[in-house]
Amino acid sequence: MRILKSFPDVIIPGPEHSIEDADTQRYSFWQNETINRKRSQLFVAAMALHQSWLNEAIKSKSFRDNLFKFRDFLSSPGSANNIQGMWQLLFMIVPVISTTFASLGRMFSHVSEAQLGWLLIDEAGQALPQAAVGALWRAKRALVVGDPLQIEPVFATPPRLTKFLSEAVLADDAEEWTPAKWSVQQIADRANPYGCTLTVMDKPVWVGIPLWVHRRCIEPMFSLANHIAYENRMIHGLSEQAILSKPLEGGLSNCWYTSEGDCSHRQFKNELALDTQRLLHKLSDAGYKLADIYVITPFKAVRAGLVTALQQPDAVDKLSRQAEMSRTELKAWRSKHIGTVHTFQGKENNIVILVLGCDTSHQGGAEWAASKPNLLNVALTRAKNHIFVIGDLRVWGDKTGFDQVASSLPERSLN
Repeated sequence: MRILKSFPDVIIPGPEHSIEDADTQRYSFWQNETINRKRSQLFVAAMALHQSWLNEAIKSKSFRDNLFKFRDFLSSPGSANNIQGMWQLLFMIVPVISTTFASLGRMFSHVSEAQLGWLLIDEAGQALPQAAVGALWRAKRALVVGDPLQIEPVFATPPRLTKFLSEAVLADDAEEWTPAKWSVQQIADRANPYGCTLTVMDKPVWVGIPLWVHRRCIEPMFSLANHIAYENRMIHGLSEQAILSKPLEGGLSNCWYTSEGDCSHRQFKNELALDTQRLLHKLSDAGYKLADIYVITPFKAVRAGLVTALQQPDAVDKLSRQAEMSRTELKAWRSKHIGTVHTFQGKENNIVILVLGCDTSHQGGAEWAASKPNLLNVALTRAKNHIFVIGDLRVWGDKTGFDQVASSLPERSLN
């Protein structure tokens, strides 16, 4: 082929590249430094041409008049005289617009069927199918991207009402299409003939066009998530040596800190707050910045308890002094770096402290958290380099997924 003569280092997919092969998954086909530079130059030239067009078009009075109407138009799209024309003009200048499903209906209220060229749905594993209907109806084509094995959609409608309405409309197909069970990603995967079947909690799960190469986190988070959620199908983008976790300063390393005690409010117990503070102090003493640390928990009650404990004057004084942060900076850190697993979907940090609640007499929350791999998968993969778990091994040591974490991490005490 001509391209191979001109660029002998370009990898072109062929029968020798098995889709199951790790190197095949890592390859970027049809690329090398020269071709990529040409692509970049083409993009720069296209932007320059677009800018030149805009410089010429803006000389037209009617064009300028419409530009000045954009602020009012975006505040109230339905009030314009030529709604479709205004959208076409906006998309000519700014080809991509970001919005939410909650806002889309109002924003595009006067845009009808198949008038949008492309709809790109990100984090589709968290999106309710019914939320995407209006957007899909308005689009000619859709690209749906998400992970059905991470955080699932939050569906607030009472189960009995959902069951009644689903059966009334869908009859025997109610269970297969109930909005309480599926995400946009899962519905899209059903229509995708290309993919694979994973066994998750002893049940088959069809995943459309899986992207297996992972680059966010290193060991042990990568292997744990891979085994817990992906049937060991994931492939790391780096070598085995490159993803080994290195010990932290101050003698710290990935581990499970045992934290016992009895719950005082739902899944929260005071011991969790004390142990979390001790670990934060250890990390600060070792020179690690709080900005590089997330404190994550499955439970809202634990999150509230941790924040309350870290707001106490003594705790604020000690931690702000050790971390060299003002009270205002520490308050901002608490609001953004302590939260439930759901609030950290899509985020990452160098160090994650996973704080587990419950006690031996109150294990319902632990059973819920372990009922599917999604929550633990997300918690583990927020940590790019290091993971610490704080929890009672008597509660969590036998729960599905968490038992593997416990067996992989050394057990220690913060007392």
